[in-house]
Amino acid sequence: MNHAVTFVKELITEGQGWNINELRKHFDGGIIGKIIRTPMGSTPLRRDIMLPGESREPESTEHALLLCPWTRAAWFGAQVQCCPTAHTVSSFGKWIMDLFKNMKACTGTDYELCISKVGFLAWEVWKARNHAVHQRSKPNPLLVIYKAKQIETEFAEMAEEPAKSFVNDRRTVRRVTWRPPLPGWIKCNVDAAFLAALSGGATAAVFRDYAGNLLTASNFKIAATSPLVAEALAVRVALIIAKNFQLKRIIFESDSLILIQALKSKASIAEIQVILDDILDLARHISNCGFTWVPRDGNALVHEVAKLSADGSLQQDWLRCKPQTITNILKRENDMSLQMANRS
Repeated sequence: MNHAVTFVKELITEGQGWNINELRKHFDGGIIGKIIRTPMGSTPLRRDIMLPGESREPESTEHALLLCPWTRAAWFGAQVQCCPTAHTVSSFGKWIMDLFKNMKACTGTDYELCISKVGFLAWEVWKARNHAVHQRSKPNPLLVIYKAKQIETEFAEMAEEPAKSFVNDRRTVRRVTWRPPLPGWIKCNVDAAFLAALSGGATAAVFRDYAGNLLTASNFKIAATSPLVAEALAVRVALIIAKNFQLKRIIFESDSLILIQALKSKASIAEIQVILDDILDLARHISNCGFTWVPRDGNALVHEVAKLSADGSLQQDWLRCKPQTITNILKRENDMSLQMANRS
């Protein structure tokens, strides 16, 4: 941890700005050019310019990079899915080293990729913060996440094909897809389809192992008053199934950001509080389980199951005779999983 803190202090010297000599040790000329173009004052960050949603409190590196409302949204909404709070952040250096330690224990061969995601996101948060302070603009967490993903994609492409790094300047963001869990774990993707006209819809849950094998699945018609209620009911049904089958080491993945954020931070939402309490109680009876958010593209299979169930075109025994749309998604996601496994 001390090494990481020293590293940061050497790059950004208080009262002097960027330390060019140290930057040259770790980055090439093009990256350094981008870094030094980012505004940095020689005095601490100002609190006379307030950002939307912020309270007037002493500024700190931790507040600037982690604890502002919009920066917290960026950290949680990105693929790393961190949820920094005043209770979990004592210093930026300790927080990030603890995060790296947890990643190393959970990600295996993907460790270097995961920590690079953290670095790119922190860089974009810092840039957006400076731009907001100096240009008096409103930060956009989604734009920060998108730009970090762009840098991540460019870095990955250049690392894989260094000889072609200058041939094609047009870079595209790779499509998010379903990612398998670690060996020995199960991933349960959940989703719900809500039909306002019927005050109801359907829930769906799909359980797969690290090889992408379909273990079991469920789909039920439900009564619900809103999409959020439907999503919460879908997660509760999935946990009931996991508990009944005595499953363990399982990740529940949903594309409902509000729901997953509430479950991870144990926040209160009056509309679904009873369901949230049920979910957390069920989770306590399952050994090694957790909740993660995934974009819609990464939740394609269970989304299709929920959609077809809601309109009545999918029966509960669909595992025996899968519709072509579901078969196609399964094949595509299994192929992508195999490619990722081969690259690692």
